[in-house]
This record gives sequence, C-alpha cells and structure tokens, in this order.
Amino acid sequence: MAKLPTCLVENANSTLMYGADVTDNIATWVKKGFAAGPFDCPPLGNFRVNPLIAVKQPGKVRPVLDVSRPENNSFNSNIDENMLERVKMSSAKKFGGVLFLAGKDAIMSKSDLVAAYKQVPCEITDLRLQGFRWLGKYFTETRQVFGARTSVANFDVLGDTLKVITIAKTGIPKSYIVRQLDDLAVVAPEKSGWCEKFTKEYKELCTTVGVELAENCDMKEKAFENSKRGKVLGVLFDSTDLTWSLPKEKVEKCLRAIKLAVERSSISILEFQKLMGRINDVGQMCPTMRVFRFGLNGMLQNISENPSEIIQVSNSAKEELLVWAGFLSSEFKWLPIPSPKTPPPIRCTSIFSDAAGLAVGDPVINEPGCGSIVLCEEGTIILARQITWPHNFISTEVDNKGVRFGDKSTTLELIGLLIPLISDPLLFVNKKVIFKVDNLAAIFGLENGSVKNDANASVFVRAIVLICGFLNCEIFMEHLPRKSDWESKIVDNLSRKSSTTRFERKLVDSFKFESLPACLQRWLERPTLNWQLAVDLVLYVEVIARM
Repeated sequence: MAKLPTCLVENANSTLMYGADVTDNIATWVKKGFAAGPFDCPPLGNFRVNPLIAVKQPGKVRPVLDVSRPENNSFNSNIDENMLERVKMSSAKKFGGVLFLAGKDAIMSKSDLVAAYKQVPCEITDLRLQGFRWLGKYFTETRQVFGARTSVANFDVLGDTLKVITIAKTGIPKSYIVRQLDDLAVVAPEKSGWCEKFTKEYKELCTTVGVELAENCDMKEKAFENSKRGKVLGVLFDSTDLTWSLPKEKVEKCLRAIKLAVERSSISILEFQKLMGRINDVGQMCPTMRVFRFGLNGMLQNISENPSEIIQVSNSAKEELLVWAGFLSSEFKWLPIPSPKTPPPIRCTSIFSDAAGLAVGDPVINEPGCGSIVLCEEGTIILARQITWPHNFISTEVDNKGVRFGDKSTTLELIGLLIPLISDPLLFVNKKVIFKVDNLAAIFGLENGSVKNDANASVFVRAIVLICGFLNCEIFMEHLPRKSDWESKIVDNLSRKSSTTRFERKLVDSFKFESLPACLQRWLERPTLNWQLAVDLVLYVEVIARM
C-alpha cells in the first residue's frame, strides 16, 4: 500500500443528484471525527482523491468512498486478502439453534454497535489513501471505509475481541453467544442468570473502551436486553414457545419480488440474485422448503457476470416461486424453531435400502429392483419389502437428458428409501429416522433438498422430505458401504431376485403390503419428469395415515 501512487478521480453523478444530502453527511462526519477537513489543498503527500458515490437508501442518502477506482490501481486492488483476518459469520438459523438448546422461556439480549465501521480508526499511514474532494475542498476519512476490503475484517476484530473479553470475565459458555459484525446476541436458560450477567459486563466494557452501542428499542428490534422475545439477524424469536417469525416488511418485500418474477417471465440477473438471497434467507429457518429450489438454482447455472443481463424465468422456477409465495402468505405466522443439526441418537428407527441398476447389455433375467428393511429402536425388523423394476423402465427408458434409468443409481436408490415410507407410514410418525444407503449423491440430495443437475432424482428427494415433514419424523443420513453389515447384505440380496435367498424371501413374505401407489406404478411404467408425483405421493401417505 505504501507504493500506491496519488490519484484524482471525479465524483459520481449521483453525488450531484443528492448534493445537499452529501454535504450534510460530510459535515456530520467532520463533526463526529469520522473525517478530517476541509483543507484548501491536499493535506498529505501522495494524497489520493477517491471518488464519492451517493447511495440512496430508505429514508436517507449515504455517501460512500469508492476505493475500487481507478481500476487496477485502487485501494482495493492492492489488498492481499490472504493477509486479512477471517471474518466470523453467523446466521439466524444458528441463533435459533442456540435458543432451542437454551430451552423454553430462555432469556436473550441483543446489542448493536452504532455507526459500525466508523468506530474503528484507520492506520495513520492509510490517511493519505482515504482522501476525497467535495465543493472544492479536500477531506480524508479517518475511520474504516465502507466498501474497502479491509474494513469488514478490521471491524470484525473489534467485535470479536469485545465478545471474547466479556466471555472471559463472566465465565459464560461461549456457545450461548452469537455474533455477526455489529450485532451480538446472547441467550441463556431462564434461571441461569447468564444472559443478564453477560449483558451487563458487555455494556460496561463497551463504555470503558469508548464503543458506542445503540439504545434499547421498545419494539425489541435494533437492540434489547433480558427479554423472551426479540429480533435477531432479521428474524423474530419467541422463547415462550420456541417459535420464529418473519418481520412483516421482509415478507412483503419477498412477495413483491416473487410477484414480479412470475408475472414478467423475465428478470435481470441482479434482480434474480436478490430474490434468491431473500428466498435462501427464509429457507434457512424452514429446512423443508429447500426442496422447492431445484428450478430456481438451475437458473443460476451458466449465467453471465453482467448483472443487468435479462434471463427468462423457467416454468419449474415459477411453480417453485408460487410455493414460496404460498408459504409466506400462510396464516401460520409463528413456526417452531427447527432443532439444530445433531448426530442421530444411538437408538432410532433405521431404514436400510439398496437398489440395482442394469448396465447396457446385461441380462434382465437377474430381475433387478430395490430392497428395503426397517429396524425399530430395539433393533427388530419391522418391515421388509422387495420391488422389481419393470423391464422397459430399467432397460430402455431414458430421462429428460437421455440417460437410461438403468444407469441412474441415485434415482433408483432414492426410490428404495421412499418405499418403506409409503408402505407403512405409521411406523415413522413422530420418530427419529436414519436412512442408511450406499449412495453419497442420495445422501447429499436429502441434505440439500435436491440432487444437482438431476431433476428426476430431485422429485424423489422432494417426495421423501415432504412425507417425513407430514409424518413429523426427523431424518438423518448415513453412508453405509455395500455389504458392510448384515442389514446391508440383506438389502443387497433383495435388490435382485436372482440373489435373494430363501431366508430373505420368507422375511419379505412375512409382511403383507398392497401394491405400489398407482401414481408411482404409472411413473415406473412410463417415466417422465413429473414434479406432481411428489405431491401425489404425499397425498397417498396422508390417506393411509388418516385411515
């Protein structure tokens, strides 16, 4: 940075449009010590005059120093990001998990640093690099510059240091503290006193070192303390019943963006990326909704880097957006906080499954299919089923990309995992269920809500996740190498009639089942990409569960 030469770049046109606002903001900066000036001439040697831009925000205009110009010779272009501290990020999902573990009626507080980056001074040697000119006078920013690559990391160090010192002074488990840049939230069990103690010590520390915090907000949004309800990282939480909700304004913004995308059928890349950001923000709190992103994620593939380029909204993406709109418009404004991701319990219901494909030229005489068994918490087999693939399905039928279903192992394995759920759904109501299968793509698909670039497999991911949601069963996934234990050997033998032993035939015969659901049987006989199949399977399970 010491070798970065002087420069003089003209301010953006937006500063002329909002000239009075920019002038008022600069005056405020000088008054608060965020900027030094005005000077009649450059106050330092090799002084850089960076351009100002005016960013219009709701209810205000923010002047920002553009330290990314001139191109290839700017403040930002000379930063070695490998030398910066790694920024420690968090999320509303993580806070929800901490609140869930703290339990019902947990106490929470949230603190917010006022003016964020402006509380952290820059290095003396950087003063010449942070200059700008306004109304013929020269100024320099004396704090971290909004938009500089160094600012986030430097500011994060301050926030993390305050947190670590307070944890050391109070002895409170660090797992109860969640921090992201200028927001710090603490939550603790109701009668532990930890939240109250941490909040008091943290505020005293900030006062001592001169860090300014926002005043507590009556609406419990910007900042609050020792409450059972409040807004953290954009989501409303209530510990009295361990629920979450979205602020009304966030819901309305997302619904407006969805409406525009669906009605116009085309959208700029920037608008679509913003929409996906809103959807992903909502989806973090409701994992089941992740299954409605396959078409949307598909639109993000192979797009250009030009944010203004117009792209078409696919029909599958529109259908998914309508589902998101329905979810956001539902009358259930407060939903249960999803339980944090934990390893499966030692004793839980287990589904073992294996499926066989058919390589080109292999004889169908082996009668490939899928085999599934279910063990209860005590380890007893409570379900066993064997399905044989229709001849045409496994040998000649192809998917929407021309790939033979006989070669689509992930799709076949997912059908095998689905079979127990539709055979006897009542076995899984309110249970913790672990899927054990020798297919990593199927496992990742269930974790992510879809299988990348495989629409047909993603249909069955959607069906499994929605059925489990309807049955209120919590699912876990485990990769089980082929024939690695006696259960996996059984399902491997069941995946082909030619390898099924007398014992396994008797095992399957001991459980009597109806034929496959008509919707699934039709699909197997003539497979086409059909997202409605997932819904039809859920409706089938609903009928059985209510009988």
